[in-house]
Amino acid sequence: ALAAGLSTRTPQPPGGSYQSWPSDADFSLDLAWSARRAYNFMRATAEWGRPYWLTAQGQSWRVARALGWDGGATLSAPVVYQDGILRIRFNPGSVSAIGTASAP
Repeated sequence: ALAAGLSTRTPQPPGGSYQSWPSDADFSLDLAWSARRAYNFMRATAEWGRPYWLTAQGQSWRVARALGWDGGATLSAPVVYQDGILRIRFNPGSVSAIGTASAP
């Protein structure tokens, strides 16, 4: 229709909005989310190539990639870090991910 010149202009309806490109704040993880939600969010947005950020007990964490989730897992701390792998406590469950503590 466009090539043939048959398309018609349709104005945007009132109340429409424009959302800019995502900022760092859009890649923040909320520990109140379920583990499944956090994992799905990270996997769905992985192609952006942006790190995810979270803060737990005054420490900021840079999360590079989600590895898996467990809806029934319980952790003794909000974040457990060992050998480059983060286990992050969500509500409910936990996510395993590659990440590091960020510099203050």
